[in-house]
Amino acid sequence: MDDIVQLMGPVKMATTVMCEEDQPTLSVIAPLQAKLLKHLQPCEDDSTLVAEMKRVMADDLSTRYRGTQDALNIASALDPRFKELPYLEKEDREQVYTKLFFEAEVSHQSRNLNSSHILTSIDASNGKSGGRRGKLKHKAVTIQ
Repeated sequence: MDDIVQLMGPVKMATTVMCEEDQPTLSVIAPLQAKLLKHLQPCEDDSTLVAEMKRVMADDLSTRYRGTQDALNIASALDPRFKELPYLEKEDREQVYTKLFFEAEVSHQSRNLNSSHILTSIDASNGKSGGRRGKLKHKAVTIQ
């Protein structure tokens, strides 16, 4: 029983962390998952029962977020508490930063295209009615 209590300690801690958060965030999931998977690595002195429990728990936990792992890592990279992604290997960390940079670049280009479209629409309508639309144009430029 002592071995099982020791095995379950970090699981209890992870559960407590997620439950005590005022607003649990996506950015906490990947670091907690990595910490738990590290804890669930087999050890030579594990009993047969504990080794089997670790295997089953690790198998379940490693597949649980398979389709969303990129999003979890990006969320962690954006959180100041985890931005260095210490739970990832160097290559995986660089891949997350590359994806994040790419998404930011695409978003920035998209925003610039939308801003240009808005300004073009305001300029086109400004000539028709004057005054008030001119103020809208000024506000749109200020937002950028």
